[in-house]
Amino acid sequence: MKTLFSILTGILLIVQLASGESVVFGWDAVQESDPRYGLTVNMTGPSEMNKVPDKNGVFKGQYQWHKDWEPKLERVFKVSVDSDGVLVSQPVQFTTNASAQVVGKDMHKTTFETAAIRFDNGDAFLLRFQIGDQTVLVLLKIMRKTIAM
Repeated sequence: MKTLFSILTGILLIVQLASGESVVFGWDAVQESDPRYGLTVNMTGPSEMNKVPDKNGVFKGQYQWHKDWEPKLERVFKVSVDSDGVLVSQPVQFTTNASAQVVGKDMHKTTFETAAIRFDNGDAFLLRFQIGDQTVLVLLKIMRKTIAM
C-alpha cells in the first residue's frame, strides 16, 4: 500500500510539474476525536514546494474553544506503534502563546508549537487539556498532505 501511495504521489508530482504548476507536500495532524466543550485542534508540520519534506520537524498548532470553557494545554505526546506492534508514547516539548485571540462570536483561539520531533505517516499526537476540573484528551493523526498550486 505504501508503494502504491508513493507511485501515485510521484505521478501527481510529474503531472503538476509538466503543466508548470507547483505542488506543496507536507504534514498535517488531523483531529480524530470528537470536539468536547467546543474544543477543536489542528496542527501543521513541515512542508516544501515540489518535494516531500523530511519526517522530522516542528508542528505548529492552534486550538479554539467557546469562551465559557477556557482550556489549558498541559501535555503533548507523540504516539506510535513499534515494529512489535506495541503502543509507544513519547512526551513532546511545546510552547504556548500566553494570550488568547478572539476569533468570532464567543470563540477564542490559542496557538502553540512543538519542539522538533521525528515522526512517520500514521503516528499521532495526544494532547491533554485541563478544562475546569475535567481532563480532556484530543487525538490528532499525522498524515501526509499534497496541495497543487
